Order: sequence, then C-alpha cells, then structure tokens
Amino acid sequence: MSTHGNTYSRLVVAAKILLPLGAIGLMSTLFLLARTPPEGEALRFADDSVSELADQQRLGSPVHASVTADGAEVKITAKALLPDEDLPRVTHGTDLFAELLTQDAQTYEITSRTGVMDDINMVSRLTEDVLILTSDGYRIRTDALELRSDLTYMRTLTPISADGPLGTLDAGRMEVFTDPEDDTRTRMLFTGGVRLVYIP
Repeated sequence: MSTHGNTYSRLVVAAKILLPLGAIGLMSTLFLLARTPPEGEALRFADDSVSELADQQRLGSPVHASVTADGAEVKITAKALLPDEDLPRVTHGTDLFAELLTQDAQTYEITSRTGVMDDINMVSRLTEDVLILTSDGYRIRTDALELRSDLTYMRTLTPISADGPLGTLDAGRMEVFTDPEDDTRTRMLFTGGVRLVYIP
C-alpha cells in the first residue's frame, strides 16, 4: 500500500512540473510561427474597391436651384455631377436639364448632354446638343450656352437655329435678359447675321 501511495505521489508531483512546462513550450512555438507583417507595408485594394471609392465623389441626380436678384427662378438637374479635380466649387455634369422662369412668366427649358457648373462665378455652361424650348413656342438649337444663377441672363456661345410661330430663324447669337426699361419683363435678342424665313 505504501509503495502504491509513493508512486501516486510521485506522478502527481511530476504532472505539476511537466504540464506547465509543456504549455509554455507550446505557446512559445505559436508565437515563433506567427508571421508579423513588415512595418510600412502598402495597403492593397482590389480594382473594384478603388472604383467604388472614386464613385463616392459623384452625386447622383442632383438638383441646383436659386432665385436671381431680379426675381427669376433657375433650376438645374443632372444625371450625375462630378467635382472638378483642380477647381473648387466647379462640377461637371451629364444629361443636364435647366429651367429658367422669369418674372413675366416666360419659361425656358434647356437640355444638354454635358455641362459645367461654376458656383463661385454663378454661371453654368451647357454643351453638346443644346435644345431650348420656350413657353411662347420656339425650339432653339445650339452647341453651347451660358446661364447665370444670380440674375436673369442667358446667352448662346455658338450660332443658333430655331423654329417657332413666325417660321424658321438662324442667327449667330441669342441673348435673354431683363429689359433695362422695365425690370419685370425680359427680352430675347437675336444678333449676328439674323435670317428669318417667315411662314404665314
């Protein structure tokens, strides 16, 4: 009995010593095998992630609305707007729709394929396949147009062709502005080799 008891006691003492040593050895092995990444290693992004980050700077279906100093309403919407990389508060848009509602209830609806909005200078430039529809029945086509958001003013930057109640009209330039003699009315002026074909 005493021999059996001595053997058991020795086994218990050995286990108390060997088991902690084995645990320490196992943990040391795990730490040695673990791979530490080098400091300063560049972060890796998949191509899709980079594209996603770039797209986050794009505004989808934005609306820009303002009231001019002389009471006209200007509203511009776009399929998407992308901030300019170099110029602050300048955005580039696609598939734009602009609307100018003057104090004398004249409406000008403008569509274009591309455009640039400059909030600092309060001017927007619409380009490519510009079409202007007026509330008095004119359809005016041009390649570039400027529209201000601080006052009632719009002008084409390239020649125009139009058709309306009087017939067809071609001109080098068109302007819409507040009448200097009556600030509640607006005027549409065609200049630069105007040619009107009157259709009774």
